[in-house]
Amino acid sequence: MRRTGWSVLAVALATGIGGVALGGALGERTGPAAEAAGPATVTPGQLRATRRIAKAALRRANANTKAIAALSTGGVAAGGPQGAVGAQGPSGASGPAGPSEALQKFFLNVAIPMGDLVSVAETPLPAGAYVATARLGPAASSATTVTCQLGLLAAGGGKADTSSATLSAGGSATLVLTVAHTLSRDGTARLSCGSSTAAASSLQVRIVAVRVGSVTNLP
Repeated sequence: MRRTGWSVLAVALATGIGGVALGGALGERTGPAAEAAGPATVTPGQLRATRRIAKAALRRANANTKAIAALSTGGVAAGGPQGAVGAQGPSGASGPAGPSEALQKFFLNVAIPMGDLVSVAETPLPAGAYVATARLGPAASSATTVTCQLGLLAAGGGKADTSSATLSAGGSATLVLTVAHTLSRDGTARLSCGSSTAAASSLQVRIVAVRVGSVTNLP
C-alpha cells in the first residue's frame, strides 16, 4: 500500500502537537538509501498505529490546553457529581418545657360574707413567676360595698391587688384583679373578699395564673 495523504497528515499532526516521532511506526526511511529505494509503503497495521498515536497526541494536547486555561484564569477544576443524600439522623431529646403555662380554675356560687376579708377561692401553684387574674360578679340584696383582694402568696410573703365595688340594693358589679409576682417556693393564688353592710355572693369566680419567664417591677 502506498502512503496516503491521511497517514502523512496524521504524522504531521502527531509530531506537531505531541512531539511524537512516527517514523518508526510508518517504516519511514531517510537519506540516500531511502531515495534509492523509492517511495515507501505503509501497511494497514502501521496505518492503524499511526492513527492511535495521533489520537493520543490530540488527547494530551486537549488536556494540556484545558489545564493551562484553568491556571491562567484562576479556575478550579469542576468537582465530581453530587453524592446521594444521607439517611436522616436520630431525633434529638425533647427540650425542657417553655416558661409559659396557664392555670385556670372556676368556682360557682361563691358566698361573700359581711365583715373582714376571708378566702373565698384559691388554687395552689408551684414555685415560679406568675401573672394572676381573678374575675367575679358580686351581687347583694341590700346596698353594700364589696372589697376583694387577689394575692400570690407563699411562705415568707407575697403580693396582692385589691379592688372594691359599691352595690345598690339588688345590684351587681364586676371586679377584675391582677397581680404579678415570683413565688420562691410553692404557693397559692388566693381571692379574699368581704362585704361592708350585707352579705353578697357571686355566681362565678374565675382565677387564671399564667406562668412567665420572669416578673420585673419597673420604677
